[in-house]
Amino acid sequence: MPRFMTALLAATAMGIVSANAADLPIKAPPPPLVPAVPFYTWTGFYVGAAGGYGWGRATQTDSTPFSSGRYDTNGGIIGGTLGYNWQLGPAVLGLETDLSWASISGSTIGTNPPSGTCGARHCASRIQAFGTVRGRLGYAWQNFMPYITGGLAYANVHGEEGNGGPPGAFGSGESWMAGWTVGAGIEAKFAPNWSGKIEYLYADLGSKGVFTDRIPAVGRFTENLDVTAQMVRVGVNYHF
Repeated sequence: MPRFMTALLAATAMGIVSANAADLPIKAPPPPLVPAVPFYTWTGFYVGAAGGYGWGRATQTDSTPFSSGRYDTNGGIIGGTLGYNWQLGPAVLGLETDLSWASISGSTIGTNPPSGTCGARHCASRIQAFGTVRGRLGYAWQNFMPYITGGLAYANVHGEEGNGGPPGAFGSGESWMAGWTVGAGIEAKFAPNWSGKIEYLYADLGSKGVFTDRIPAVGRFTENLDVTAQMVRVGVNYHF
């Protein structure tokens, strides 16, 4: 009898436990893991390459007096970039320098008689190299960073003149010119260490004597060039 009672009590207890377990709610499976949005930091050094298209205006003058009038220039540009960024919250402060080969050129027959004409379309100028040292101020929004920029611009400029008729002025030469530049752009990281950008710059290189104009039986005169340029460049940067 005791053995029978013990077995009966054990079976009853197991039944009660099973019934209670059946009444418990079924726990839902955990939600699937959602990949985190990558964190992009802009702080650090970077190097890159950029190229694009430039257009502008040039004027040649001397003390005879002579002026070619303003004429259009245009051409390509390609070169390298070096910079550093400091990110402070969403604000990004940067310093960037670049140097490029360029061929932004044009010519004219002159438009200002009686001060003179260039003749045979041979008043000409060409930006042969272009560089900048600029500050940048950007706003980081995930992997995108629009920015404004400005600072020093400098260029190697070639000029020439060769009139086809009297007074037969001729001459050519080149010189480095310096001025200022402002612009804006947007840069976007497409990988943790890589970004692409597109930017616009306006540069005013001022006025400077670039070459000597020789007029037979009259003398030699310094020929001044006044040069401005605009450009749109696209580029890619590697961030360390």
